[in-house]
Amino acid sequence: MQADPSPQNDHQEKSLQPSVFPPLPDEPYDARRTEKHSSVIPIKTGEEIVCISSVLQVAWTIVVAAYTNSNNVVFGLCGKRSANPVSAVQMTIQPEQTVRELLKLLSTERDVMSPLSESELPTSSVFPNILVIKNDIEDWTSTSPPIVTSGGHFDTCPLLLTGVDQQTEIHMRFDFDPVILSTTLSQIVMDQLVHIVNCIQTDPEIQLKTLLDISPNGLKGDESSNSRLQLRRQELGLHDVITKSEENKNAPPLCDWDGKSDQSQLSAVAWTETTGDYVAKGDNTPPTSRDSSISPCDTIFEKQPEENTNQDSATTSPESMSGTFKCTQTQQWLLNNHEGGCFVLEFSGPLDSSRLEDSCQRLLESHTALRSVFTRVDETLVQTVLKKFDLPFTVHTDASQHPISVAHNLCTVNPENTFPLGTLPLCFTLITGVRNQNALMIQLSHAQYDSVCPETLVSDLCQLYQDPTNAVSSTEYALFAHEVTKQQTPEAFEFWSILLSGSSMTEIPNTAPEMQSKNTILRCSTKVTIPSLPSGITMASMVKAAWSNVLRLESGDDDVVFAQLVNLRNLNVPDAHRIIGLCSNRVPVRVQYGQCKTTLDLLRAIEDQNTQATPFRAAEWEHVVSRSTDWVAGSKPQNLLIHQDLSEKTEIQIGEDLRCNLADYIPIEPTDNSLKLISEQLQGGMLKLTLAYSSHFVPECGINGLLGKLRNTLMHFTAVPESLLDL
Repeated sequence: MQADPSPQNDHQEKSLQPSVFPPLPDEPYDARRTEKHSSVIPIKTGEEIVCISSVLQVAWTIVVAAYTNSNNVVFGLCGKRSANPVSAVQMTIQPEQTVRELLKLLSTERDVMSPLSESELPTSSVFPNILVIKNDIEDWTSTSPPIVTSGGHFDTCPLLLTGVDQQTEIHMRFDFDPVILSTTLSQIVMDQLVHIVNCIQTDPEIQLKTLLDISPNGLKGDESSNSRLQLRRQELGLHDVITKSEENKNAPPLCDWDGKSDQSQLSAVAWTETTGDYVAKGDNTPPTSRDSSISPCDTIFEKQPEENTNQDSATTSPESMSGTFKCTQTQQWLLNNHEGGCFVLEFSGPLDSSRLEDSCQRLLESHTALRSVFTRVDETLVQTVLKKFDLPFTVHTDASQHPISVAHNLCTVNPENTFPLGTLPLCFTLITGVRNQNALMIQLSHAQYDSVCPETLVSDLCQLYQDPTNAVSSTEYALFAHEVTKQQTPEAFEFWSILLSGSSMTEIPNTAPEMQSKNTILRCSTKVTIPSLPSGITMASMVKAAWSNVLRLESGDDDVVFAQLVNLRNLNVPDAHRIIGLCSNRVPVRVQYGQCKTTLDLLRAIEDQNTQATPFRAAEWEHVVSRSTDWVAGSKPQNLLIHQDLSEKTEIQIGEDLRCNLADYIPIEPTDNSLKLISEQLQGGMLKLTLAYSSHFVPECGINGLLGKLRNTLMHFTAVPESLLDL
């Protein structure tokens, strides 16, 4: 790739036009519908990268070149000084050139990126994208699409890339028009851009043709049979969403639901981490090495449910579907267990039921996980986002008792008949009582939410009720599922292989007597106050240490392995803290008492393990078992620890007279022979400990004994952390 230092000689002869990526809209650009992605890239100071501005220019040129399949790239550029006008610039690709050669050229020749003059571009030219480079992060958030001063205009600018050059990192923001480029696809483009910037910094000797032929997903191809644009279309599972050919330039865009690109055109390749040689050769033999990354056969779901004859019957039709992708393994586990819950919102004050119903409708429209249907295709559970649906909203009137009590009665159901596949799991039930006492039940499959979701769920619903004219920030769960797939890497499986070498899962003996009674899930709770923790030790590590000691005492094994449910909202996903959906994963915890002398040694070992495991916590359980352990295939954890740092209640004032309170959560739990410890960190150093267990696994007296041992261990570990372990 090389920038043309003397463009004026032949621009007019070539009828130079702005690079069309993404495709131009048929309607004026409306900044009010702009959405954003952001990313932070560390600057590798050891490399001879003298100008981050040049790095961004090269990276953006490669992205545009790959999607437009053109060696001539023309885009808008706004320099570091915010007062600079936007200029139209051209770069020409020479694939054999190295990154270092091009960066040196850009750094030494000031005129290489000089603006094209007004005479060199048709005045009617429209630029679909702008690259803005700034020094000051303070004005980053205020960046908006500027107007070009010469040679074309940016009146319809659906894509704005802003790079802020800090001393140690690059802050990048990607503003896009979802009418032109969907949220999912724009995130994939952002991933590619980040990948290219990292490659440029890591290996300046890399040839440009290599960057043009590689993506974050590692997909490579043969240009003799596939153009770069075709490769990118294959990678995204696209047809004509990104660019329109000349033959189809008058055809309507592939848009349907919410004006976004019809995601039913996406194959699951868009969510898949693939190995390049495996895809390029068409090899159907998956990798067998335990340190291999996930192969395409593990992750790709190419068939739409309506095309498959071996699926659960569904109430959805093709025209009502927006997109389908494979469920995460944690979702599949919860779906197979029919696990879910019911959030009970209590309203105090005059409530407009019609207005509340409209708010529930808009809540589903804002969060894809809430309007998802789960089906089984070829033994694989997949998630389909509905673009058309009938709102499951009913009203139940009962003046004989408090609405919260009514909610508990309504939730007394058979879990095995709850959340059938092929139907929308979510349902709203408004319970009306007397004297402005009302409650709203929101029943969900646990595959649709985690412990972080209630805050967003309640606040968004209240905001939509209070102001029906304004929207809330939407979330797409597919972005999270895509990121989880990307995290199934050789490095992750190697870490777990080393940690779990020579281990086996710890199991508590089944102590319940044989009985003919129905298997039910029981709960037993207690509270304990933890006045203080040793320096550098978190409450989560303290609970893990105490629980491992209980398992050690019950099993007689000093090498303890159990499962914990971890939060994955630290992944690089837009607005991860707001996503409605299950953003959690099951991972192993190993505690080796033989390597610790004191309680403090034990706590520090657990804390260190947690820190080391953080980059690899998205590795999914079944993949870890098969690729990183010698355990029996399909091994599942007998007991699971869930630690939550949450406030007890969520209360929101709606106007002057109406208040909404998240009054209760009613779990709908499976009836399998498992043991679940839920640890909730409350205010004032208080811990609420709950054991949920099968009546066919542990008798009530046994579960009380486990809770007592856990409580005593916590009190002992926090009171005298320097004490020797009783081995």
